[in-house]
Amino acid sequence: MSAGTGILAKCGIGSVATWGETWNAVTDLIPFTSESIEKMIARIEDASLTGIGGQKKGDAGLITVEGDLEGELDYYNWGKILEAALGSVAAGVYDITDSLDKIIRMEFEKTVSRWRIGSAKIDKIAISGSKGEVLKITATVAGQDISRTSTAFPSISLSGTSRVLFNDGTFKFADTADALASGDTVGLESFELTLERNLKTDDYTNQARTILEPKVSGFRNVGLRVKLPRYEADTWINWKDNGTDIQGELSFTDGTKTLTIQLPQMLITEGFDVNVGGPELMAQEGTIKCYVNTDNSYMSVSKEVKITIS
Repeated sequence: MSAGTGILAKCGIGSVATWGETWNAVTDLIPFTSESIEKMIARIEDASLTGIGGQKKGDAGLITVEGDLEGELDYYNWGKILEAALGSVAAGVYDITDSLDKIIRMEFEKTVSRWRIGSAKIDKIAISGSKGEVLKITATVAGQDISRTSTAFPSISLSGTSRVLFNDGTFKFADTADALASGDTVGLESFELTLERNLKTDDYTNQARTILEPKVSGFRNVGLRVKLPRYEADTWINWKDNGTDIQGELSFTDGTKTLTIQLPQMLITEGFDVNVGGPELMAQEGTIKCYVNTDNSYMSVSKEVKITIS
């Protein structure tokens, strides 16, 4: 009898036209490192009084499918996840759409059986990097249901294997008075970019115990957190104190492929204060909120973030 083991695991995804449609094979292999997607079934407890001290068995209630997919970001294989989170892709350019209509299906090889999520959306995505490491990506999934099958996992393969390394990055930050230039380059110890789509994932009707297709139900939230290893200037704290609009660009290349994250209009919301915690060197870190572009004519990005892979 086979035993489930992580080294044999696979994750495949595919596009879905309509929420809840009939299963079709996944088309893209995702080089993930872990997942925590779980099917939870609420119980409708029986609270009737029948003259005994214990409860009678209740009934199965609503189904929730949610969790995270995590991996190491590369230049080739995470495009469908980026598209599902941002909403649009054209010629390697991933843009945010106000509505989020991209639906995916997912299949996991777990040795004993294949686990399938027929319809899902990405409610949140995080891309992070730290000194000496590969960039990490985490996608928070909201799905309709999970089923299992003995059907073999489809024959699909990776498009390429070159990973995005933190030390292959060039980071630029400045105010929006003019275009970013080489003099705006800064050295970071780490960063984390997050996009929360604010999907409504708990709507049900009498027709099913699974959720209705998640839809945007409020403002999205795009944020950036950065850490500088040393306090060497008052630039960031001045931007915070003065409420200065800033722009940023994080660009990575392996010499063949390039991944660029553009952030046209941001404000520092907290942090970058420097405290003396002892005799060691002082560092700076803080949180930045990203906004739609209303004032920066030097960056041709209309929404909070644009990601380009070329």
